[in-house]
Formats: sequence, structure tokens, C-alpha cells
Amino acid sequence: MDNLTQDIFLSYARFPAHAGVLKTFNSGRLDLPGYQELKAAVENLSEKSLVPGISDFVFGVDEKITRKIIDAIDDFYLMVDYGQITASRNRFEIEENSFYLAITVARPINADNMDMVEEMLISDQALNYLRQIRKHLKTEDRERRLKEVKYPNQAIPFVAPTLNSSIGWTMILNRANAGLL
Repeated sequence: MDNLTQDIFLSYARFPAHAGVLKTFNSGRLDLPGYQELKAAVENLSEKSLVPGISDFVFGVDEKITRKIIDAIDDFYLMVDYGQITASRNRFEIEENSFYLAITVARPINADNMDMVEEMLISDQALNYLRQIRKHLKTEDRERRLKEVKYPNQAIPFVAPTLNSSIGWTMILNRANAGLL
């Protein structure tokens, strides 16, 4: 697992629209090691979104960059935020590691021109998209006989006035894998 964040990027890049994922490569930093390889890997992904309806992809932990990207979005987006790696030993003294992920499906809204019913419908659609993502993840884990994502997990409402007044849902996951640290 040499490229943990790149692997996660590619794993979740399959869910939104292909064009939305390609927009993440906009800096032109072609001299950065791995940039061209990652871009080529994304270009080689299927152009068919696993969750039609999610148009954009946001990946990262920097709030300032995330805010700038989401300010330019006006439809549903998938945001992958990652955090700490936790290492522990199980009862058999085998080291287990987990990587914290927050997977959000949301959409910017104009709160001044929206009523509560519209907000509820957008929230429901975001939750439905998140359910589709979770279903794909569980099916893949079962098919590969891996337990990369620890279940159960939780979903919480997402309300972010500073992120283009976005609303939606966030699923909190822990991706298990030996050797993360």
C-alpha cells in the first residue's frame, strides 16, 4: 500500500462523472512525480459513472482549496476527505491499521430562494447517492473476500454554509489494511 491516498482517489473517482474527475487535474504541474501517471490512470477509468447524477469530484483535506473548488460547483458532488491512520493490536496481538475517510455527497443550494421541501428533496437525493456508493463498496468487499471497509459505519447530515451553502450526507468509514504505518 505504497500509494494509499492515490489508491483511494482512484477507488472513489469511479463514482462521479468522468469529466468531473478530470477537472481535478487543472494545475499543469506536469513535473511533479506521479502527476502524469495518476492522470493517465483516471483517463483510463470507465467514462460511465457508477453513480449517475454526481457531476463533480473533490478530494483532499485542505479547507481553503476545497472551498475554492466547491464555490465553482452547482450540482451534486462527491467529496472524499481523509484523516488519521490508527494502529492497534487485536486480541491475537496482530497489528491492525485503519484509515479514516469521510465520504460526502452534497449539493450547493441558494438558501434565499429555497423552501424546506426543496432542501429535504436535495438531502434525500444525496442520501440515495451515498447509499449507492456504500452498496458498491460492500459488493466489492464481498466479491474480493476482503474487509477493507469496516462495517457498520455511520452517515450524518452535511450542512456547510462555508462550502457554497452545501447540503447532503456524509458517510464515515474506516478502511482497514495491514501495513498502513
